[in-house]
Amino acid sequence: MLDEIELERAIELISRARIVVVCGIGASGIIAMDFKQKITRINRWCEAAYDKDTQVTIAANLSKADVAFGISYSGHTEDIIESLKVAKENGASVITLTRSGENPTSAVADVKLNTTSLERNVRSGATSSRIAQLNVIDILFFGVMKLDQDRNIKALDKTRKAVEASKRHV
Repeated sequence: MLDEIELERAIELISRARIVVVCGIGASGIIAMDFKQKITRINRWCEAAYDKDTQVTIAANLSKADVAFGISYSGHTEDIIESLKVAKENGASVITLTRSGENPTSAVADVKLNTTSLERNVRSGATSSRIAQLNVIDILFFGVMKLDQDRNIKALDKTRKAVEASKRHV
């Protein structure tokens, strides 16, 4: 389901971005937090926004140098769609991560990443879609890591040491 060309485009956009804002609501917000944590570890400026007001506020301040990354399994989350439209109006590149098929969220995208899962109409904590999305996040992270591996490994080591040192001072 994951288009290799779209994946490479997403990795390139994220790698060059001044700021990446990743937006998600509910279970997709947890995916957004995971992406922010990973990408911040390699010294990339990333904001994660889990509510409409924060998403739209950040999106209004983005520019051509930035990326807005919207995560919505259904592709029908109005808050995400509106935030991505604001980001795009301000010149930001838009990446989306949704289920496969046409949907309003991916319609806004410059780069469309898709997953598929066996979610039922009555979902139990968005289990399979969340796992599929986390896999994509890991692929993106390792793709970005690979583009400047030496610098990124140094950043990972630096942040690991900082976290370890902060635990010793508690």
